[in-house]
Amino acid sequence: MKLRISLNARFILVGAAYAFPIVILLHFMITEKSKSIEFAEMEIKGNIYLRNVVHVFDALARHHLLTIAHRNANAGTISSGLISQTETTLDRRLDELAKVQGILGEDLQFTSEGLAKRGRKNFTVVNLQSGWAELKTSWRSLSPDENRARHLALISIVKGMISHAGDTSNLILDPDLDSYYLMDAILLGLPLLQARIHESLYQSIEYASKQSQTTEDMIGIRVLQAQISADLERVATSIRTSINEDENFHTRNNSLQNEMPAGLKALLDRASRFTASLDSAVSRPWSQQLMDEGLAAFDESFRIWDIGASILDSLLQARIDEFEGSKRRSLVLVALSWFLAIFLARQLQNSVIQTTFPILNRLRRISLETKQTSTMLHASADKTSTAAVDQAAAMQETVATINQIQATINRSVEIANASAQRADASFQISEESRTAFNTMRSAMDGIRISIASMFKQLSESNQKMSETISIIDKISEKTNIINNIVFQTKLLAFNASVEAARAGESGKGFAVVAEEVGNLAQMSGMAAQEINSLLKTSRSAVTVIVQESKQQYDALEHDETEKIESGIRLADRCNETLIEVLEHVGCVKNLMSDILEGARETALAINNIVEAMHVTDMATHINASVAQETKRFAEALHRQAKLIDGLVLKLTIAFLGSQSKESTVQHASIKTPPRMEESPSNRDAIDEDGDEQSGGIRRVSGL
Repeated sequence: MKLRISLNARFILVGAAYAFPIVILLHFMITEKSKSIEFAEMEIKGNIYLRNVVHVFDALARHHLLTIAHRNANAGTISSGLISQTETTLDRRLDELAKVQGILGEDLQFTSEGLAKRGRKNFTVVNLQSGWAELKTSWRSLSPDENRARHLALISIVKGMISHAGDTSNLILDPDLDSYYLMDAILLGLPLLQARIHESLYQSIEYASKQSQTTEDMIGIRVLQAQISADLERVATSIRTSINEDENFHTRNNSLQNEMPAGLKALLDRASRFTASLDSAVSRPWSQQLMDEGLAAFDESFRIWDIGASILDSLLQARIDEFEGSKRRSLVLVALSWFLAIFLARQLQNSVIQTTFPILNRLRRISLETKQTSTMLHASADKTSTAAVDQAAAMQETVATINQIQATINRSVEIANASAQRADASFQISEESRTAFNTMRSAMDGIRISIASMFKQLSESNQKMSETISIIDKISEKTNIINNIVFQTKLLAFNASVEAARAGESGKGFAVVAEEVGNLAQMSGMAAQEINSLLKTSRSAVTVIVQESKQQYDALEHDETEKIESGIRLADRCNETLIEVLEHVGCVKNLMSDILEGARETALAINNIVEAMHVTDMATHINASVAQETKRFAEALHRQAKLIDGLVLKLTIAFLGSQSKESTVQHASIKTPPRMEESPSNRDAIDEDGDEQSGGIRRVSGL
């Protein structure tokens, strides 16, 4: 079944086909944008998690410094209330981190599997909370070294969590330079700076608590001072680079341009004061100013960290918003392109229909007139053809009847000829049969003589078998003599044994010989008995064979003699019958010769009639062929008209997608003549859509 689609639908499909690659490209573009959005969202999650972890680090490092200073000789300057306030803050920060862990922990791979995969299975919030709970209650009873070790162990967990969050949240892979350098400052630079400040304050407190300061202590403080300066330079460089690159990516961030320079300036000022205080700590003992400047620099680093984290969130959100807007713009452009393609296809289809429909209507009218003319011509040709066909059919029936008569006569001649030949053959066969029966009678005489000779030989064989019985009897007598000898030998052996026994030791050898002779005599006797038994069995069997052979011989001689005599009498009777058959066959042969001659004369007359009828039949066929040719011309004209009509219909369907009511009525009003519809050649010539097949076109062209 063919799929019929309107021209409008085809143009729409063409437009859709052109839009399909655009949709595919849009799919890949949106997929890529979605991946970028997911990438940035993961960075935001990491930044949220890091904000809570850094707050924990701030409180934990501050608690370490306060407890060390409180237990120092200058403990009077650090109150227990300040330490308690710090502990409360740390408890609150840990609770906030636990809540964030429950929300973002699985996304950032803060699970047992995710941490173990990177060798960080101990960097968990649970370990941090349990370690802090133990340290919080026991730091007063711990030695300074144990207190430092416990705090540094917890700080190590915090640093590990910072590194893990940076790795799993894509922050270290940020693709934009402004957010990348800002991430470098807050994820790497500032935590390292905070750790240096923390270590510097600790070393300064330890340095001031000693009775005498060594050169190594002074060098350690100088090294930390230089490292703080290097970390400050790194943080400043990253922040300035982020500010400079901001306008090259997405939109300009006002907070980055305004707040970060001010925050960086404040951090540099506080850090400079702290490094200056470190200079004085080398030359004079511990002072409250050093502690205040260190904590102030520590606070300023966390303040700028919070500013940077917030700005980083806004940069990432700006990137997400731009990607979302790009996705929406792409969808709108593709939709507009698709609707524009469909609109243009519709306009083009209307233009083609307005140009083509007048031509289709004209072709339809021409097809209608041609089909009407061909129908009338076909009706006239059909009548002429019918009359010619009827005349030809009558002539053919007459010729067929005469041909049947001719065939019957020819068949009679052939049968008569065959019968004459059969009569001759029968006569010859009868002669040969008579000769064969004579030969058979002579052969049967020879058979009778041969059988008599055979019976004589059988009688002689029986005689010889009887002689064999006499020989067996003689052998049996000899065997009886051997049995007597064996008996005598055994008796002599027994007497010899008795005499040997009387002789004692001198007769032992003779006794052995006598025993062996007795054994041999016994064996000979047994063999003679077996031979005698076999001879008796053989004599009985030969006697039975001789008697049975004689009985069969007598019966066979009587039966065969009777059968041979009966055969000879039957052969004589057959010979007499064949003589009578030969006489009758001769009479039949003469009659068949007369019949054959009459049949040949009748066949000659019928042949003359057939030739005359063939001439008449040829003239009738010529008239019928002319009528058929006229009819074929009419059918060809009708097919051509129907071909045009079918093409017009297909064009109409191509434009509209289905037949209009007007075209359906017009096609239904033109009826094909019944004889044309029933013609096999017409059915082959026109397909299901009204198309002319190649075979029908070739026939019309040939006409």
